[in-house]
Amino acid sequence: MELGVTSCPNWVARLARLAGIRAGIGNTLDRQFDIAEPDTVWISDITYIKTYEGFVYLAVVIDLYSRKLIG
Repeated sequence: MELGVTSCPNWVARLARLAGIRAGIGNTLDRQFDIAEPDTVWISDITYIKTYEGFVYLAVVIDLYSRKLIG
């Protein structure tokens, strides 16, 4: 939005579908965390942190192969 680019959830969903990106909800890895190639399995989590001014939300995405933070 700061760059003047607007989007809607349907447009983002369409782009993700065209790129073959989809969310996996639940324990789809069946605790198999040894990944053979980078950028094939990403995991994410979200939490909240209580501050004096309210709550701050933290979301992270990690590449399971390299264990590096993606975003």
